Amino acid sequence: MTDRSEARAADGIYRDHAPQFRIGQRVRTVHGVGVVEFVSSSNAMQSPLYTVAIDSRMKLRLLERDLQPE
Repeated sequence: MTDRSEARAADGIYRDHAPQFRIGQRVRTVHGVGVVEFVSSSNAMQSPLYTVAIDSRMKLRLLERDLQPE
C-alpha cells in the first residue's frame, strides 16, 4: 500500500461519522482547554470543523481529531 492510499484510508475514518462534540462543550486541545463555539464542515478534509475559544483573545478552528473531551 502506498503512502497516498494509506492517507486516503485514514481520512475516511473522519469523514464517515457525525460530529462528536457539541456547542458549549469543554474540550482539551494542544493549546489548552477551551469551549466549542461553532461547528461547521470542512469540504477539503470532509470532516467536522470546530471553532474553539481558548480564551477571549484566542479562537481556533480545529478538526475533531485535534480535540479531546474535558
